[in-house]
Amino acid sequence: IQVSSVEKLLGVTISNTLCWDAHIDQSVLSRRNRILFYNSYILPYLDCCCIIWGNCSSTLEDKLVKLQKSAARVILDCDLYTPSSDLFKELNWQTFPERVTYQKAILMYRIINSICPDYLKNYVSYTSDVSCRDNRSTNCNQLYTPKPNCERFRKSFMYSGAVIWNYLPLHVKNATSVNTFKCIYLKWKRLNDH
Repeated sequence: IQVSSVEKLLGVTISNTLCWDAHIDQSVLSRRNRILFYNSYILPYLDCCCIIWGNCSSTLEDKLVKLQKSAARVILDCDLYTPSSDLFKELNWQTFPERVTYQKAILMYRIINSICPDYLKNYVSYTSDVSCRDNRSTNCNQLYTPKPNCERFRKSFMYSGAVIWNYLPLHVKNATSVNTFKCIYLKWKRLNDH
């Protein structure tokens, strides 16, 4: 009979000292697996159709950001006093409102470059199409942003999408593909946020 210090029997890891460190260590997810879990099971819920429902109240936004902060603390094994900005920076995460802006920017890229359903093209128009005056925004191919008369319209995709697109620098807008746009956008955001 071969002597062993640790063996697994019916899913339970038993050590020769009958302490349960080995079993518990195998039950706890590694940081890599915790990140994978977040990206696979939590992030899709935040991203799914967030362009539509992401214009929720700031109270609900805060609730989702708190959820992200809790997940970040669990993933990184940090206490409550660790600043969430440090956690998000280490994980390279965006807050929920930033994710919504990112998803809107991606959809705007698709619309501008005609890689979306035709009906979505009706949501955007260039300033040059609306105004006959030759001004700076017309020359820059800026999108028309109708004046919002209420907060709900300000958060709508028609308005906020155009504002987001107009804010992007030319090198981001001129990306050659959706994947390239995503990479350049994220890199540009990281540089501007620090």
